[in-house]
Amino acid sequence: MAFQPADSAQVAHRLLDAGAVLAGKTHLDQFACGLNGTRSPHGAVPNAFDPAYVSGGSGSAYVVASGQVEFALDTDTAGSGRIPAGLNNIVGLKPSRGLISTRGMLPAAQSVDCVSIFARCVATAVKVLESAMAHDPLVP
Repeated sequence: MAFQPADSAQVAHRLLDAGAVLAGKTHLDQFACGLNGTRSPHGAVPNAFDPAYVSGGSGSAYVVASGQVEFALDTDTAGSGRIPAGLNNIVGLKPSRGLISTRGMLPAAQSVDCVSIFARCVATAVKVLESAMAHDPLVP
């Protein structure tokens, strides 16, 4: 790994403080570009239903859809939080920009980046959103 952050993102701190358990990190298409799941130096991201199907490129969507975790966070700048959700038949919630702090995220396009939530049902996505959302005056 070429990049090791010094700290977790602000949203991770909020969720851990609310009682969430960190299960791990997943991989995705390199630079969060591609949406097909094959552009990763760590191997292809499978589709939860059939590896012959396009996955959307998000390991976070895969672990939720396959039942390994109740929810996962992702980022959404141009669909990478919603498209994998649709392709893996789970909920993909893209909150309004600023509702969840992006502090600590590696930016792709800072003016439109946001944290998104994957879950198997809307109720879980809403619970995560309620725990994660807060104004962060340190985020422009």
